[in-house]
Amino acid sequence: MKGPSELTTSLLAGYRNELAENSSIGRIEANHHIEQIRGMLKWGMDTHDLRPPAMGAIRKFSQKAKKGHGKTQDRTPLTWKHITKLLNAAGPVDMALILLGLNCGFGNTDIGSLELTDVDLKQGKISGYRRKTGVSRDFVLWEETIAALRTYLTVHRGKTDKKDVNKLFFVSRLGNPMCWEYIDEKGNRHRSDAVKNRFDKLCQRADVSLPYGAGFYILRHTYATMIGQFSSDPREVQTAMAHSTIRQQETYRHDRAMKAQIVQNQLHEVMVSKLPKNLLKRIFGDVAKDFSAQSSHGGQVSVRKAQSGKKPKAPKQIPH
Repeated sequence: MKGPSELTTSLLAGYRNELAENSSIGRIEANHHIEQIRGMLKWGMDTHDLRPPAMGAIRKFSQKAKKGHGKTQDRTPLTWKHITKLLNAAGPVDMALILLGLNCGFGNTDIGSLELTDVDLKQGKISGYRRKTGVSRDFVLWEETIAALRTYLTVHRGKTDKKDVNKLFFVSRLGNPMCWEYIDEKGNRHRSDAVKNRFDKLCQRADVSLPYGAGFYILRHTYATMIGQFSSDPREVQTAMAHSTIRQQETYRHDRAMKAQIVQNQLHEVMVSKLPKNLLKRIFGDVAKDFSAQSSHGGQVSVRKAQSGKKPKAPKQIPH
């Protein structure tokens, strides 16, 4: 492992180049790795007054610069029908994981890096820094989430003699973290994700078919979308997601189209209530009458003919 003094611009640029050349990693996943590195560097600057190399050496990939594996991942949020089926099929461990995803927007790495000291079940809170971004976060837990976490902690948490693992909240029965990853000195990425594996099996048991690219992390997209629906302030979503910038939430939120449709409907309601009724009749009345008259004969009429005032031709009769 290299110390802070050995962290150079060329080292960061080399890591970014390896991400660029790895065709098995898509742009979004590559940018998540870069966000994690940048978050660690930012945390070092703010907490320990470290002076890392220029951040430009590990800038994010644009869509043109990083093509990935060429298959578009579908991040459409879960519906309540999906969530109901998953919760019905979930055991105690999966229940705790899913509720953390819905209550706090936790992803796989958030689960794997959550420490015992971050969780206060008596007060019903989770606090601390998000490891990927270095942003402080505070969550108020639902009573269902508290009950699920307490059950996991007292009954299902694995045992381990490793100090670095024993401080974690989630420990597998084999005594390992639920999710971990590291980059070795050669730049190779090593990862184990029991959270993903458990969620995939849960989807099979619950008969929930998810599109390509959707795994446990889809709960974070679902969380962001739901928060966005109930909030008109992007900064609230940023805080809830523990993002370092407002722009990051655009990857996760899928409520824009829904909100646009609601606003359009509201605008129409306002227009109908504000405009004079005689004006509305003038706009729509004549055309509606012409359409109604023509439809009673089984034919069609164009808007242009209806507005011209000319009587449309009778439709041709089809011989029997």
